Amino acid sequence: MKEAAGVFITFPTSYAGLVLRADLKAGETCLVHAGAGGVGIVAVQIAKALGATVIATAGSAEKTEVARRYGADHTINYREDEDWVSTVKELTNGRGADVIYDPVGLAKQSTRCVWHAVVQCYALRCCPRSHADMRL
Repeated sequence: MKEAAGVFITFPTSYAGLVLRADLKAGETCLVHAGAGGVGIVAVQIAKALGATVIATAGSAEKTEVARRYGADHTINYREDEDWVSTVKELTNGRGADVIYDPVGLAKQSTRCVWHAVVQCYALRCCPRSHADMRL
């Protein structure tokens, strides 16, 4: 039972960020920071279940492999790729991610991965407004 204790935190947190706040849709691109961590793994799974293309960041080759095993389409080892913002843009043909799920505090850098963004809770959403709302 101890192993399942985190389910009541990780799933609602990721679901609320991606579905209720960012309104992630099929066909969109979702960047998940800390894609091998507790909420990150769940965010990868939820984004894939919704039909999104998932780009996950992590700090080692082992962790990027974990994110891939849980469904990430692309992974970025931010310790090896210091310019991960450019990598995200390359993977999205210059467009950037539609939604960025950030449980680790990379909101400032992440705003460079989208054209217009709103930061809400843990999710960053590309939107028609040209400002960043940094509510947490």
